[in-house]
Amino acid sequence: MLFDTSIIIDMLKKLRPYQYGAISTITLLEVLRGVSESEMAETLTLLKKSFQVYEIDDSVVLVYSKLYKMLKQRKGKMKDADLIIAATAQAKNERLYARDKDFDVLDDIVDISKE
Repeated sequence: MLFDTSIIIDMLKKLRPYQYGAISTITLLEVLRGVSESEMAETLTLLKKSFQVYEIDDSVVLVYSKLYKMLKQRKGKMKDADLIIAATAQAKNERLYARDKDFDVLDDIVDISKE
């Protein structure tokens, strides 16, 4: 299971129980930009110890490019960060767990679990 950023933020705020899984490098960036400078290093360490972190490698880049072209053909739109997270899930054969409606445009392409 690969978690979208909103799910991780909920876990950090203790709004949902911790679950083992994976995150994208993009989620690291999105979470860290929302914490104070004094908490950045500790939060980064916590996330890296708690979740498998998938880097943006060649497989993610290729899946991202395919998904981007599919969306363009459908005249669909999605933020690059969300598309990279979705591409990471698909490239790594993970189900994406998200609560954002932003991912609805990929429901028939990427394995997505919603709340």
